[in-house]
Amino acid sequence: MTANYKRDLNHSFLLLEEKPMTSEEYFQMKMVTENKIDGLLQVTVHTFNGEKTLHYEISGKQNLLCVYEKKEMLVKDLECILKGIHRSLKEMEKYMLDTDSLILEPEFVYLCAEDENIQLCLYPCEKRNIRESIREFSEFILNRINHQEEKVVQLAYQFYRLTRDENFNYEQIMEELFESRISADFNQNESLAVKKKNMEWEP
Repeated sequence: MTANYKRDLNHSFLLLEEKPMTSEEYFQMKMVTENKIDGLLQVTVHTFNGEKTLHYEISGKQNLLCVYEKKEMLVKDLECILKGIHRSLKEMEKYMLDTDSLILEPEFVYLCAEDENIQLCLYPCEKRNIRESIREFSEFILNRINHQEEKVVQLAYQFYRLTRDENFNYEQIMEELFESRISADFNQNESLAVKKKNMEWEP
């Protein structure tokens, strides 16, 4: 799969070739071209000299490969990415879209500059196992985090570990990741409060 890019005065596009599709894959493409689906790049189909090309709207967005080429992820960045992917997957369920049609390579995962939301690229012309894609994505994360920040290291390695399960469920991973983080933050705050109170009582 070869990616090309096009820019005009007002818009930027990611261009991917439209390949022959089954009726099921065509249904998915029809759904994503006719609906604005939260968490997915908007796409239109263009025909030139008998060849069809998919134009994905990427104006005001940067892919994660570019975003983290020179800077490292902090915990707030990683939380934004993981929750963004979760939101996209849940939206896809509403439209009966196949998650195996997502491209989760960092080059095709986009961050919106305006609201910092994540948008994914749905490409029904090629399928890839979603669990394997997420596992590979977790490896990209490990290579891009700030290893001096304890919280992001813990979150990244816990995410990586949970995706090693053969039949992992992303929903359950999110619950485990962020319930444990809430609990850890609560315990830390409680500990700090007790320490502060003890210091106040010291003669």
